[in-house]
Amino acid sequence: MYDGITVIDADAHKLENPALFFDFLEPEFRDRMGLIVDNLGDQRVRIMDYNPKTGKNDLERIFPQAEGLGRAAFAIYILRPH
Repeated sequence: MYDGITVIDADAHKLENPALFFDFLEPEFRDRMGLIVDNLGDQRVRIMDYNPKTGKNDLERIFPQAEGLGRAAFAIYILRPH
């Protein structure tokens, strides 16, 4: 709160714990998520997203990005899919 006004800090200083994705994602999309170990040895969530070029769910996205924001941010968590 600043001067009686609620402030939302949205400049990525806080990231969601990726382990929570498994709890809140709709069941029909859970098969698109998995865990990988990146080249730094940290666990990441791998999401296979819809690829408009192929029309399939084969566009790999990694969260958090190992080389950028969130590097080792969740190294203390042991992530396990449900």
